[in-house]
Amino acid sequence: MFVARCGLLGKRRYGLVFTKKAKKARLFIIGFFMCYVVICDVAAFNFTPTEVEFVRWPHYCQAMYAHLDVAKRNGFWKRVPKSEADTWFKIGDRNGGAWHYCAGITHLDRAMAAASSAKRERLYRGAIADVMFSYDRTEVSSPWWAMYSVAIARAYRGLKEYDTAIRFLEEVIKHHPQRINAYTLLGLIYKDKKDIVAAKKIFLQGNEIADEKSSEILYMLGLLSIDIGEVDEAKKYADQAAKLGYPLTGLDRKIKKFEASKK
Repeated sequence: MFVARCGLLGKRRYGLVFTKKAKKARLFIIGFFMCYVVICDVAAFNFTPTEVEFVRWPHYCQAMYAHLDVAKRNGFWKRVPKSEADTWFKIGDRNGGAWHYCAGITHLDRAMAAASSAKRERLYRGAIADVMFSYDRTEVSSPWWAMYSVAIARAYRGLKEYDTAIRFLEEVIKHHPQRINAYTLLGLIYKDKKDIVAAKKIFLQGNEIADEKSSEILYMLGLLSIDIGEVDEAKKYADQAAKLGYPLTGLDRKIKKFEASKK
């Protein structure tokens, strides 16, 4: 009734026939609502990292966090120039409120260091909730979506909910096949599941995508090769990883142990 009296509808009695005035009003309402949501989210976000956690964050996390109200209260806003904070906040806002992801990766680190299984699970669940906030609001085509997906998979791996973690990583590989860390994490999960053949297959795929320049993938291929008795393959991957500067302590030990067992 209010809409009709304000002249926002056309002359048709039934059906929503919007006039130009109505369309402008609708766009204004949508725009106002979106601004309201962003303002409320920024105001409600209340995560505070420790000094060490803030320093460990990627610069983009530090910068967008410095723009938030909570940073004005805890003093971290002083750590990043305002122009950088404003720029990164806009980027983070376009990608689902990326500061939630930043809180999530800190909760992941806290979970890995937690002394009790109950606290560890609570932190992993909290990390998933944090990152899902950004994930659900970001386009699949965005590289940020891929980054969020990998973080969520890390948390599910920590919870040993491997099948869920695998689903997230397979979606990353499907939509962002150049995302090397998705192959690395997926291979590690299959290794956790004791499926060495599947793990090696994933690492080989990642190695191809990385053009044999990922020292971590080469190292893991060396370890997996030893596990299935392919010592020559293990030595080949060890040499490649060493040339890229990767420390080989664990792999060297496994190769020597395997060779000693065959004497």
